Amino acid sequence: MEANRKTLALDDEIQIGPDRESEAALSDAAASFAKCAKSFGARIGSNGWASSGDVPAGALAACLDPIMVALAGRRVSIHRIVNQVHDAIERTQPPPSFPFMPFELFDASGPVRAAIADRIRQVVRDGGANTKQPRGRPPISEAKKTRALQIRAAGGSNRKAAMELYDTKTPSRQQVSNASTILREFTKKTSRLV
Repeated sequence: MEANRKTLALDDEIQIGPDRESEAALSDAAASFAKCAKSFGARIGSNGWASSGDVPAGALAACLDPIMVALAGRRVSIHRIVNQVHDAIERTQPPPSFPFMPFELFDASGPVRAAIADRIRQVVRDGGANTKQPRGRPPISEAKKTRALQIRAAGGSNRKAAMELYDTKTPSRQQVSNASTILREFTKKTSRLV
């Protein structure tokens, strides 16, 4: 059972499984469902589940966003993503959709399944998870540049300034040589602002 809790169980070809991303997606979805139930006043009935009819279908579909985003980056059909989200919810114990019954959410004739498909289309159109690393060098914050400039002003070396700029104990030769250029350009920029 513990393995099911930590796995977004999907079909054989595409599986997100026991890793921090899938655990986070499932726990975020569970938190969203709990918040949704509370905000719309859904009451748990005698069968131990709340009725999904008490909550707008779009709000319930939005609760699945963390799981949808994790799957949207893959190049598969909307129908397949719906099935994979359904499988992930059904196979995880306790279901992240609690207090709403997973069967009710994914009933083919129900309004929630159609809202889920529409929401997946929107997430896929918006690009899903932004998993790509941005191109180029990560920017160095002005606070780091200011601290490195203070190190240099106090008589520190370019190596010590590079250690501050790049958050490393052993900067490379290139980083050491770039430190003086970065600080010189930063000084020019700040002097223009004053």
